Amino acid sequence: MSLLRARNCPATKKHQRRAVLEQCPSRQATPLSQPLVKQKVSSRAIGEKMHKRRYPRMGGKNLRVDISDGRGFYSGYISDVSRFGMQLNSIAIKLNQDVKTLSVVVTVNGKNFKMMAIPKWEVKEGGSKTMGMELINVPYSWAGFIREFDQKKAQGHP
Repeated sequence: MSLLRARNCPATKKHQRRAVLEQCPSRQATPLSQPLVKQKVSSRAIGEKMHKRRYPRMGGKNLRVDISDGRGFYSGYISDVSRFGMQLNSIAIKLNQDVKTLSVVVTVNGKNFKMMAIPKWEVKEGGSKTMGMELINVPYSWAGFIREFDQKKAQGHP
């Protein structure tokens, strides 16, 4: 009777499903879907991960970004960018990275792109930090800008 009860127990079935899902290779977490890990990340490790991205990143020198955690408003620069992610430099250490989403405004040639972002990692460098983030709620105009930006880079324009 107890064996029968154990087989029909919802908790046991839940654990069995979880074990099957964890073994399934298609359910493995990708770097962007993993939760934020608070640890020091070397710049070499960041460079190695850059080659395993879903969307190619392009250098974004001189692109200014304003970022808010809901309590403060800070500025920085984009070092590389893609359709759904970016790496920011010169961000104030005061920025609270523990929030689930950050508000980001990228300014390019007088045009503002407003979107939300999920912080993924950070590296503190003296009085500032470098952050990597996944972009969510990306406006359609952002995808067009990235396409244009990529085409100009491919043609050799600065």
